[in-house]
Amino acid sequence: MMSKVFLLFAVIALLALTQTAEACYSYGSECNLIKGGCCEGMKCVWAMFTKAICLDKNY
Repeated sequence: MMSKVFLLFAVIALLALTQTAEACYSYGSECNLIKGGCCEGMKCVWAMFTKAICLDKNY
C-alpha cells in the first residue's frame, strides 16, 4: 500500500516539474523568487510584501 502512494506522489511531482519547465511566466506575471520561472529576457523582481513579478532584465 505504501509503495502505491509513493508512486502516485512521484508521478504527480514529475508532472509538475515537466509543466513548469515548458511554460514560463510572461511580463507582469507572478513568479517565484527562489525558482524564478520567467520567460527569457526577464527576471523575477520583488514587487510587494507578498509577491514577486516578472519584469524586463534591465529594470
